[in-house]
Amino acid sequence: MRKTILFSISLLALSGCFTFGQAPEIGQAEVTPSVLAPDSSGLITVVINDAHNIVDRVEGVVQVEPPVRIPLYDDGTHGDAEAGDGAWSIQVPVPGDAPAGNYEIVFTAYTDDGLPVEVRGRDRKVVVLRTSLPFVIAKPGE
Repeated sequence: MRKTILFSISLLALSGCFTFGQAPEIGQAEVTPSVLAPDSSGLITVVINDAHNIVDRVEGVVQVEPPVRIPLYDDGTHGDAEAGDGAWSIQVPVPGDAPAGNYEIVFTAYTDDGLPVEVRGRDRKVVVLRTSLPFVIAKPGE
């Protein structure tokens, strides 16, 4: 009996907060409208399924030089529709001098201690909870 209890405790300790398939996961990510124009704005949204409230914040980084960091919110402000619904959003302005082109934004989820959330990937290796999303900036009429 004692070996069974120790084995069970060991399994729980090794699995951490990600027990029984309840690790946070990223659902849909989108930019609305799908094509942005200079001197306009867009709504960026990333849905995080997080049954245990492990995710404390989500940040997007536009892959340009220098990188542009964009915090997302799940508090009903900054373009977020509803607080606490798992949809992290922000309404962002597109600068008038933004060059037309194809871009990518990488989203990362963080814990309340500022560290990236780690989950087990499909191959059972530990990976950072992140996803990327391509988006386009086009000048009107192009």
